[in-house]
Amino acid sequence: MKKQYFKNLLWGVLLLAGGLMSSCSNEDSKEETATSGSRIITMKIGQSFNEQARGGIAKPDTIYQKLDNGMEMTAIVEQDGVADSRATTKELVKPGTVVYAIVMDENKKILKKSYITVDANNELSISAPASEDVQVLLYSNNSTSNPSSYDFPGNGSYLDDNCQILTSSFAPKDEMFAHTGIISAGTTNLGTVVFKHALSQVRVSLSYEGGITDFDALTNLISNGSANINVYTLELERGGGLVGVANIGKSDSPVEVLESPYWNFIPRNDGEPIEFRFIRLNNVSIDPIKPVYITTPFLPGCRYTIHLRVKKES
Repeated sequence: MKKQYFKNLLWGVLLLAGGLMSSCSNEDSKEETATSGSRIITMKIGQSFNEQARGGIAKPDTIYQKLDNGMEMTAIVEQDGVADSRATTKELVKPGTVVYAIVMDENKKILKKSYITVDANNELSISAPASEDVQVLLYSNNSTSNPSSYDFPGNGSYLDDNCQILTSSFAPKDEMFAHTGIISAGTTNLGTVVFKHALSQVRVSLSYEGGITDFDALTNLISNGSANINVYTLELERGGGLVGVANIGKSDSPVEVLESPYWNFIPRNDGEPIEFRFIRLNNVSIDPIKPVYITTPFLPGCRYTIHLRVKKES
């Protein structure tokens, strides 16, 4: 009898554990299928940076400096894409990107939340009630990692207009959001839905005819340390002091133009000039380092390139 009792007890624990694992994984679903009373809403997923931001760079910020090692440096700060001012460049979000989808009714009451992966056709397929008007808020870090769901309320709660999430420059992510607006009952295809980037990105593109294998630069105190992002308007409530962005480029063989990766940052809005330091070229330190100051107003949702040209003095 005791053996049978413990056997039944073991099966009961296993079944309970299985049920708990199933319930915990509901929000982690990467693929959705229609069930009774539901529909699958399909949409192509794009992304765009704010290339027409009001108050952006009308004329590139250009800085000249002579270095003590017999070279001279020119730095030109440009907002990417501004040359084609009549059109905002849209890119498709890559397959495998994870999106947190929050399905709401027309009054923004949360009906369900789930993680969904962008498929090979750059599309998302989201399950929603078939006979009810809905709207969907989409949130992603533009990566294959799950974005945090910590700041969002639970099912049955309302995702009001003041909802914010916290982001930090100490672990910068490409926070981006999209809102579908109201989707009428029965609609199953939305065409293309475009994510907007909440933060900014910056990189350095270095040109040197002598050949480049590596360089280090620092855009000092360009970013706030943290910010709360409004999930609908993408307005930033800044805090957390100020931090810099390291711009590092590496190449396996010498090249004449070398770019650092884009780096996400929370653009400060106090109007103060930004200190830029060219630190190292081809594993040789620039000594002494002479800071220059960028007066360009870096704006949220924009992407910037600091074009750096170094040459021997003529």
